[in-house]
Amino acid sequence: RYVPVWIERTPFDWRDAILYNVFTDRFLDGDPGNDDRLEGVPFPSNNQGGDFSGVTRKIREGYFEDLGVNAIWLSPVIENIDHAEYGDDGRLYAPYHGYWPSAPRTVESRFGGEEALRDLIEAAHDRGIRILFDLTANHVHSEHVYNRLHPEWINPFDWCGDGDSWNTNPIGCWFMDYLPDLDYRHPDALHTLVEDALFWIETFDIDGFRIDAVKHMEPVFEEHLRARIREEIETDQVQFYLVGETFVGDWDWSGTSNQTVIREHVSEARLTGQFDFPLYWDIVRTFARDERNIPDLEAVLSQTEDYYGAQAIMSNFLGNQDVPRFISHAAGDISDVWGNGAKEQGWSDPPQAPTWHEPYQRLELAFTFLMTIEGVPLLYYGDEIGLPGAGDPDNRRMMNWEDPGAFGRETLAHLQALGQIRRAHKALSRGSRIPLLTSDEDVWVYARTMLTDKLVVALNRSGVERTVTVDLSGTGIPDGRTLTDELSGKRITVTGNRVTITLAPWQGAIFAL
Repeated sequence: RYVPVWIERTPFDWRDAILYNVFTDRFLDGDPGNDDRLEGVPFPSNNQGGDFSGVTRKIREGYFEDLGVNAIWLSPVIENIDHAEYGDDGRLYAPYHGYWPSAPRTVESRFGGEEALRDLIEAAHDRGIRILFDLTANHVHSEHVYNRLHPEWINPFDWCGDGDSWNTNPIGCWFMDYLPDLDYRHPDALHTLVEDALFWIETFDIDGFRIDAVKHMEPVFEEHLRARIREEIETDQVQFYLVGETFVGDWDWSGTSNQTVIREHVSEARLTGQFDFPLYWDIVRTFARDERNIPDLEAVLSQTEDYYGAQAIMSNFLGNQDVPRFISHAAGDISDVWGNGAKEQGWSDPPQAPTWHEPYQRLELAFTFLMTIEGVPLLYYGDEIGLPGAGDPDNRRMMNWEDPGAFGRETLAHLQALGQIRRAHKALSRGSRIPLLTSDEDVWVYARTMLTDKLVVALNRSGVERTVTVDLSGTGIPDGRTLTDELSGKRITVTGNRVTITLAPWQGAIFAL
């Protein structure tokens, strides 16, 4: 029987994770011998050569550890078709992303195959880094053996883009006419796909799944998968992380959708957590686009902190493979928060890296926020250097390993510092959050406390220097104590249970005892 074993001084807790999303094909080409660019496919939507050996190289160089990263989510590792298909925009796309599976239990040869994948996982585990696979269970490609041998496992064709099928028939609609949608009401389909998931866990000793397109599958799939993992995989010391992707809109104050759709999948019987899309939209609006202010974001954050349940381990993010890059929002290059028109923009007028400081400062400030609130912070590859991008596939450019420029290097150093600070202070991942100043439109101050670990976080979301005084009476921080900003080294002293904090434009501070 397979039993996952970790030998560590302190048992790992997923609440303390810092998660990095490696989009394998676009990360680093470590072995040009397995490159497979397809003839006739435009460069942005073609295979670009990233592979497992490239990821392994960066693991061994300490790139992820320098960022404080202790968990890596790999884009799908499963074998895909070997030819291009037309997208809904009429352009040809290679299967570079990994979401067109053609076999149930085979590793993608373009990425280096099984041996290279094992080397990657071994290198990560040797450094205490957990590995998540991207589980694509909503659909298969039409060439997949399950579609050929078991047509009864497939929902009747209904294109998600036809009318409002995306919303009216989310479980049964097909993403494209060559991506048959699996019907988990069929017991054999359910049993087989869950067995396949367990195969990947046991064969490659992985530590979690990011589950794609959660709201598009019958709930019985995640329920059955969670039950089998609990019975056959997890131990008292090792928890398997199941984090779902449910793409929804912003926080709905009527409480009838969006966050409700996410919450219904998070429970002891289903998923460990989900990516918090409702919070994401307000983060972008507040820090990148100036469409919300601090009280607005505080209101949403305070709702999310308890909404998904005490057992939930949610994940917060500034970007992912399906939305325009944060830096391009901050530079004013994206028309609206939703990225309307951004897909075509990526082809006709792709945004360039900003040449002025402020967009990077906004990105750094948003990451300071992300790294100081509850929930697993996700770093989408390239965001640590301010990689630009509009819509898919422009938001999936090849990672820049040459020189991201002075501002990009500064942002990378800032992320490295933030990662180490979060790893050093459990109060930032598990502690209570105490709002201290939430009424100012541009300056936000809150404390994070856990036993003797106490910090004060201050964020200035404006282009001018700001000075504020806040009362620390409810934090347990003693009068007369000196706090040091873990980012700048600046010191402040508690006097009369109050501290005065001065912040430069777009500056954040994390003061610790």
